[in-house]
Amino acid sequence: MISYLKGDLAEKNPSFVILDVNGLGYRVRISLNTFSQLPEQGSIKLYAHLIIRDDEHTIYGFYDQEEREMFLRLTSVNGVGPTMALLILSSLSAQQIAQAVLEEQTKDFQRVKGVGEKTARRIVMELNDKIFSFSSNKPMLSGKKNMRKLEAVSALEVLGFSRKNTEKSIDILLRDEPSLSIEELVKEVLRSI
Repeated sequence: MISYLKGDLAEKNPSFVILDVNGLGYRVRISLNTFSQLPEQGSIKLYAHLIIRDDEHTIYGFYDQEEREMFLRLTSVNGVGPTMALLILSSLSAQQIAQAVLEEQTKDFQRVKGVGEKTARRIVMELNDKIFSFSSNKPMLSGKKNMRKLEAVSALEVLGFSRKNTEKSIDILLRDEPSLSIEELVKEVLRSI
């Protein structure tokens, strides 16, 4: 398996690059987010994922590991292939995808060409539990407020409460009192039920 490619940028297009690695030119498919972060020329490093099919071998390249991990999560969703995953990553950053999944914002995905309502719902549903496990073992969302919300929701789910209702309650609590700790959030939700 190819983990990354490092070489000179021989050609740069919005959908692919040609990377010269010791005299061998690799055609690597990329997202618009990766395209916008690459220099016009010089040496670059792309995190890669190779997909082998009967009729072709395709290398997908990503500017950072977070984008590659999100690509892998997206392609694990039933009905989302590599091309659609690249389209989604061209329209939304990995952070925006994680946020949309956690907030169940299917409309964010429906704005991507080729993603209908059914596919958007499937993405949100299937990625909801997978959004935290990335190579860095850190949640995609940063910030203390989001971390406290996620921890509190997880604790309440373990107690048997529905994710959707607890998220709404916690959002209201954090809006009114942004400094509440995880324990305080859980206690306040339990009191309100």
